[in-house]
Amino acid sequence: MSRSQTTPHLFCPVLFCFFAGMLSLGSAQAADVHLKINAGGSAVSGWQADTSFAKGGKAFPFAGDHDADGIVAAAPNEIYQTVRHLDHRYSFSDLPNGDYVVRLHFTDGFHSRDRSMQYRIEGKTVIDKLSIYEEAGDRARTVVVKDIPVRVSDGNGLQIECRKESGND
Repeated sequence: MSRSQTTPHLFCPVLFCFFAGMLSLGSAQAADVHLKINAGGSAVSGWQADTSFAKGGKAFPFAGDHDADGIVAAAPNEIYQTVRHLDHRYSFSDLPNGDYVVRLHFTDGFHSRDRSMQYRIEGKTVIDKLSIYEEAGDRARTVVVKDIPVRVSDGNGLQIECRKESGND
């Protein structure tokens, strides 16, 4: 059985910094999706607003379609139309200790090569100097996915931080 079949995901369009990000989370005990979070936006089609989990940053809306062709389990387009930008963090304090996969879906709503971010999960840098625009082949509004295996072992749930590294956020 593959890791994706045995490790649940936390789906959370954690739209960090003008990026749409979908965070998907699950534990090794069940393959069910536990959370679907719409970062910077309201509840949409089974996705929760991020307000119960987010601290800091600012919500920002932008309209338009996003190219998720070839992305398995992409979020509905409405999810990619809101973001939480500036330095911020998410706390999922009720999540029990265990092994998880945090799945982030990103899209840069603008043509911005100079913007980059750092992501820390459970105190460890897991993504550094991420430019979504460049990752997407210099195409705006194109979804990029990052799956990050994470072990939660401190008894205080899952913690995610997003920090601006460069550019205009």
